Amino acid sequence: MILISAGLVIASVVLLIAGFVASAVPLISASIVTSILAALFLVLGGYIRRKELFPQAAAQLVEPEPALEDELATIAKTLLRQAARLAEVEADVRARAAEAEKLQIEAKEHARRARESQEYAAAQEKAAEAVEEVLKNRTDTLAKFFAHQSRKTQISFLVIGAVLGGVVGVGIQELVNLL
Repeated sequence: MILISAGLVIASVVLLIAGFVASAVPLISASIVTSILAALFLVLGGYIRRKELFPQAAAQLVEPEPALEDELATIAKTLLRQAARLAEVEADVRARAAEAEKLQIEAKEHARRARESQEYAAAQEKAAEAVEEVLKNRTDTLAKFFAHQSRKTQISFLVIGAVLGGVVGVGIQELVNLL
């Protein structure tokens, strides 16, 4: 059967070359059919040659060799170890993902607090500017008031202010020391 297949392959090649030279599609088609027949004969010859169609030969092919069994067992153990390692890595990845999620939540909370602090600072700055504006208006008013007073009245206001400022300063210093 194998020899017939070899002959059919040679015939197929000859038909193919002749089909190309003559530009004849029927010869090329015949070459294809001959190639298919050659393949079928080759497969059939291989089965018969190896006697795979007979039960005794098939039973011999099914029995695994001891060395092959050992090799398969070694491969299976290796795969089990690698699967266990993969499970450890997956657990580590999951733990790190959970940690990253917690950190992301904390980062959002810190960002929110920072934004609130910035808003509070901006509000305090506006309030300080308003107080500064009020003080400026008051000092301007007091300066105008003092400008229209006599020298004697101006000196008396300055002395009273200095005494009150000293008393307030000492009082604040005592409070700071107590704290």
